[in-house]
Amino acid sequence: MTRIATIPQQRLTADAIQRNQARLAATQAQLASGKKANDLAALGTDAVRTLTTHSMLARAEAQSNVAKQLGTTLSLYDTAITGIDTLGTDLQQSLLTAQGTGETAGLQDTIESAFAQFSALLNTEEGGVPLFGGGQSGKPYTPAALRDLSADPGADFTNGDVRASARVGDNLDMVYGISASDLGGALAQVFRTLADAGPFTGALTMAQHAALKQA
Repeated sequence: MTRIATIPQQRLTADAIQRNQARLAATQAQLASGKKANDLAALGTDAVRTLTTHSMLARAEAQSNVAKQLGTTLSLYDTAITGIDTLGTDLQQSLLTAQGTGETAGLQDTIESAFAQFSALLNTEEGGVPLFGGGQSGKPYTPAALRDLSADPGADFTNGDVRASARVGDNLDMVYGISASDLGGALAQVFRTLADAGPFTGALTMAQHAALKQA
């Protein structure tokens, strides 16, 4: 039997249909956008949890980005420090060979080339910022060639003493870095000794032999 709806019933039915259509439209919008709501107000009681989750995700993403950048920075540190260690070892071997043979063939070129590498590595930059600058923006080591060395090797270092830090976790900061003077101070003194004893040509003199032994 077909029922004839009264006016009030028709209104109730129409309202129900409108509500269902609205819910359907909202569901379709969520499916299309992948979002549960267009703004926080529409989330109701879920807003606090959503804000907390977004905050945690933002922190995690920021810390991940810092960790990646820190990895790049530490890799540059490793490359520069290893380079200085290697050239120091190679230079020492050349000096020992010269002492043993009493000859200096190629020694002056070896010393000058090693110093140029030494200076370049101490002035390594990341994004235009000196890696061993200790907070200073200028080059931490000023001489570019052996002839530019000061009488006091320490005067050639212009770095600061500030060490870098990075937030790698909640309430966890990592302090890292080394200054140019701490890294290269001892080897700079060796180059000063060699500069004073040079140039090395022909057979070693007694004074040069003593200088190589001291270096």
